[in-house]
Amino acid sequence: MKKLVWKVHITASDVNAGGTVSGGRLFDMADVSAYTMINETFTSIKPDLSVVTNGANVKFIAPAFAYGFIESFAEIVEVTPAKINVLITMNYRQNKGLDWYKCFEGIFSFTCLNADTRKVYKMTKEDMNEIQS
Repeated sequence: MKKLVWKVHITASDVNAGGTVSGGRLFDMADVSAYTMINETFTSIKPDLSVVTNGANVKFIAPAFAYGFIESFAEIVEVTPAKINVLITMNYRQNKGLDWYKCFEGIFSFTCLNADTRKVYKMTKEDMNEIQS
């Protein structure tokens, strides 16, 4: 199930020389959205674990401009013993507009680590069921 992870107002500092929000900023926002979803779903109740991004497959669909709004939705789409995949969909709305349109979509893949040893943690079936529920 998709969940609204955050909504942000875009400022001039997020915009590149072409007048649109930089791709790096959108990517960073999406990565933080995916991490937030995992934290709220799983790692906040498992302090002995942490996650790291191990890959991303993203599409920049439409431009976003300064002084508009971006909302980011996250959904866990796949959980295996080795990874958690999170789908991020970001929508943009102009400052005085009413319509939202999709500006970014991508899947971020995370690996679980033991927080103390920083070694890869292979998730159990119980862990996977907890994340997916």
